[in-house]
Amino acid sequence: MAKSVTTLVASEGASSLDDLARTADFWNAQAGGTGTNSKFVDQIHIDRDTGEIEITLNSDFVGLGTSANIIYLSPYIRTSATASEKLVDAIDHGTSGAIDWACSSATQNTANDRGMLGAPIGSVPANLAPAECR
Repeated sequence: MAKSVTTLVASEGASSLDDLARTADFWNAQAGGTGTNSKFVDQIHIDRDTGEIEITLNSDFVGLGTSANIIYLSPYIRTSATASEKLVDAIDHGTSGAIDWACSSATQNTANDRGMLGAPIGSVPANLAPAECR
């Protein structure tokens, strides 16, 4: 499910802040305002100002409480082998490049180790999150 939303942000929302806002509004309005959902996911929303993607897991089906069910994917533009900047900053600065995604559960060590600093922290316990999101 996350693949389709990250592809949408990368292809339609990365050129300008207006494109990012339009892309987020389009996505978020789908599926009754949930962006998308499934038995395991309540909603996937794009923040129209930052491009950050909030994935809210269905607490009942995944066995996590409502205070431990969010993962974030945050878009960054890679500026060197060890550094990157947030997509919105890259748009402001005219920086182009490939989008790299920081994934955050209750921790974000993998993202930080890859130079993607300042992403929001999710709430899914790190030991239950995908390795990329720890």
